Amino acid sequence: GFEAPITALFERLYAAGVENGLTDLDQSALFVELASRNGMS
Repeated sequence: GFEAPITALFERLYAAGVENGLTDLDQSALFVELASRNGMS
């Protein structure tokens, strides 16, 4: 199948979110993880 680069990014973000205890969130965990990486949380 087709694998877009964005898919790998999402997989890494979801994995990091799980490691950081964001399992109780839905897709919003992606935004929380991105904010954390950018010093916004």
